[in-house]
Amino acid sequence: PNRIVGLGGLLTTPEVTEVVCALRCVWFADAGSDLIRLLASPRFRVGAADLAGLRHAASWFAKRDTGQQPLSEEDLRGEQALPDPDRQFTLLDAVDEISSMKRLDHVALARISEVGKERIREAGQVLRRLRQAVGRDIPGLLRTVEYELRIDIELEANERTGYAGGALARANLDAFTDLIEVFLSTDEHGTLASVLA
Repeated sequence: PNRIVGLGGLLTTPEVTEVVCALRCVWFADAGSDLIRLLASPRFRVGAADLAGLRHAASWFAKRDTGQQPLSEEDLRGEQALPDPDRQFTLLDAVDEISSMKRLDHVALARISEVGKERIREAGQVLRRLRQAVGRDIPGLLRTVEYELRIDIELEANERTGYAGGALARANLDAFTDLIEVFLSTDEHGTLASVLA
């Protein structure tokens, strides 16, 4: 089989793309497209209709204060006059909100199926655990992402069934980790932000 060479090639492989999307969701508050890709991935399998429902939920939450009371017209006009990107309610914020809900019958989630609600809540809980792991060394964080996204289980299952792509995917992930370690050895900061830059 052909071997993919270099970071650019590795970033086109599904297994590395999933890891990078998860890292971007952990680090960047506005990583909406990465979140959508992660939610639609084999790990969470959130469908298009539920993703649209999530966008509706984010819009609903954006028009409410922290107590989920509607913002006044004056407050909403003030937000539009001086928009602050750090104060925008994002899809990631909506996933965080859903992940902490005990019950999923909230009015904001009306356009999301029951299965979609569960999967989105699970994704939010995974992202929360990954955020808690950010202080670890980067290679350790990469292993945690693989574990949380169950990529390791998927690759092992592929090997057992004789699917040849499983070994290649494992090699891609290992090569990606090696490249990150080489980068970190030359980077003066050695942070997730510098890896994702």
